[in-house]
Amino acid sequence: MLSHGFREMLPGLTVQDILSKLRQGLSSRGLDHLIYGYGAADAVQARIAFWRGKKLAYLVTVTSEGNKLVIRAAEPGIDNANPEDVLDITPERLQLSYHTRIVAVVERYTGRVKSEGFRGFIDAVYIHPRFIEYMMRYAYDNWISLVNSGITATVAKWTSRIIGNGRYIDMTAEPFGAGTESIYLYSDKGVRVRLSDMGECTATLAAARLAIDHRKPDIILIDGLDTMAPPELYPALIEWFTRLTEKGIQVVATLQDPSHAQQLRRAAERDGINTIAYKLSLSGGQLILSQI
Repeated sequence: MLSHGFREMLPGLTVQDILSKLRQGLSSRGLDHLIYGYGAADAVQARIAFWRGKKLAYLVTVTSEGNKLVIRAAEPGIDNANPEDVLDITPERLQLSYHTRIVAVVERYTGRVKSEGFRGFIDAVYIHPRFIEYMMRYAYDNWISLVNSGITATVAKWTSRIIGNGRYIDMTAEPFGAGTESIYLYSDKGVRVRLSDMGECTATLAAARLAIDHRKPDIILIDGLDTMAPPELYPALIEWFTRLTEKGIQVVATLQDPSHAQQLRRAAERDGINTIAYKLSLSGGQLILSQI
């Protein structure tokens, strides 16, 4: 996420907003440690790969240099690259001296950015129940386009699978009073139900799909997927993920329960989605990544 710190994930929602809202109990020094701690002070390099089909489109490196996070992007254009190969890719193989650009320097966690030669970057959207208001706002602002492209009908029918109660055929955006609007699902029997009344899980996933199917980002980041969606909903999620990956969109999800992560991975692979799983752990104050 930090590599996208100079871009809005949704209108009005930056990475710095996300960190501040998710860690409201932390002081500025606490947020500073969240970003610069866990080994970052020792200039441990973070690398993020992004695929378009079979081609490795970007390699993003994030390093700590003094009090700054320095972000560099390479466009190697390697064909037939596998996700499991990314940790073995070296700067020499990518010829970073020819392809590297310093995209941004982020000073501390405040989000002040110095951009150099910016020519486009990976577009990411972050999904978490705490930010449903931003996804809803995006849907309101683009409602006509959502309806005309058939996204509202697609999401309504998909939401029926998540709820397992009723058959919804489309959505409407209607006044709810006090100058506010609300999104409703309506069924083939004419019953209308407000999306926000369907529970946090359903409302978050439906609002996320409205925004993502319309915006078409490069990467989707889903935080705590198993706290939002129990394993019985994984088939419906895989159906959506399959459509996304077919369009070259990469899905990155964190799960707290390793068994849930394995269930999701097996379900994704049965559907033909190329997957890889990592375990994150803390060891001696350093963040460790290991493939599982």
